[in-house]
Amino acid sequence: MNEVERVCPLCGVSFSDFDGLQQHVQLHSDLEKSPTQCHEVPSCSDQLLAEALHAEEVQNRHEAEMREKEDFLRLQRQYGLDGSGSFVHQEVTQMEREVARGVMTPSEFHNRRSQLLESLAEGIDDGASRTDGLMAAINHAYEQDHHPAGLRASWIAAETSHYRAGPGDVGWGCGYRNLQMLLSCLARLQHFDCLGFQGGLQIPSLPRLQELVEEAWTKGFDPMGASSLGGRLRNTRAWIGSTEIYSFLSAQGVSCRLVDFHRPSGSAGTHPRLLQWVLNYFCSNTISPAGQVLCQTRRPPLYLQHQGHSRTIVGVEEWHNGGLCLLIFDPSQNCRTLQRILDLDVQPLRRFVGSLKHKQYQILAVEGVMTREETEACRIASHVFTTQRIP
Repeated sequence: MNEVERVCPLCGVSFSDFDGLQQHVQLHSDLEKSPTQCHEVPSCSDQLLAEALHAEEVQNRHEAEMREKEDFLRLQRQYGLDGSGSFVHQEVTQMEREVARGVMTPSEFHNRRSQLLESLAEGIDDGASRTDGLMAAINHAYEQDHHPAGLRASWIAAETSHYRAGPGDVGWGCGYRNLQMLLSCLARLQHFDCLGFQGGLQIPSLPRLQELVEEAWTKGFDPMGASSLGGRLRNTRAWIGSTEIYSFLSAQGVSCRLVDFHRPSGSAGTHPRLLQWVLNYFCSNTISPAGQVLCQTRRPPLYLQHQGHSRTIVGVEEWHNGGLCLLIFDPSQNCRTLQRILDLDVQPLRRFVGSLKHKQYQILAVEGVMTREETEACRIASHVFTTQRIP
């Protein structure tokens, strides 16, 4: 059909397709049958345009709602809030897979599940993912000169156990595992005996830690953080970070400080001021080693948070060239890596400034024990979190 044939014979409006012309002519017919006067209605072309725009708006709104729903479900899956399981469900499922692959016998499966359920009933970690002796190995490595010649001095935290990710928390449990590491140290320090964890040997299990964080929320700590997670952690695989750990420790009467390294302070996106802050933390009230590489402190380790992961800083090294290096326990470190450390190889723990290139970091530092009045003041202050910002 040529262009002339796509022109309305009644009003002369041109159309690019025959279907549009037909709808337009039909609209003329409908308007002629309506008692409404012509001057009270828009022109035919205006009404068709309005209808097309309305249809496009409805479609765009529907697509936006679908994208929003998909993003919400993705975030729920990412942060373990989609009801897809819990620590127990994930651990048992993984054991069932090992039985199916022949890695675990049925009898081992039943024994392991019984131990798991018993541990959960008591609220105490079963120790399956715990490794002791790493701090002593670091000490021995320095004493026996198992370190590079360029190392000037090293300061390490008080005795701390390592907790690696287990079958029940792979992919989401790093915050809880780092909290267990921190608690394993605090429980060994007499100053924190109010925690009642019996010398670091009875650290709460992950489900119990979830309950304790919820209890802190119930007491009024960090209501905004509680709201963002729906006030619920139990039977979920929800991630936790420094603010949840702050709330839990504060509710237990432990004083903490949050420090934000909110942007890089060095070249190539690095954070040299973070390493300097860590050095100052471990050196504070500590006599520097004279003629010795190692200085064993009584300081608790530091909780280090960045986007998507968290780790535990158990020490810092100073090198002759002025460089600094963190010593880090990571829940993702496997048995083979941990065995290397037990064999006096400190290298897997080292993180120089060039390896810390996330845009932002946050450190949680334990400072002491609070009185009841101080704990109440901390609860009120947690309604609006304030942190120290560096730089």
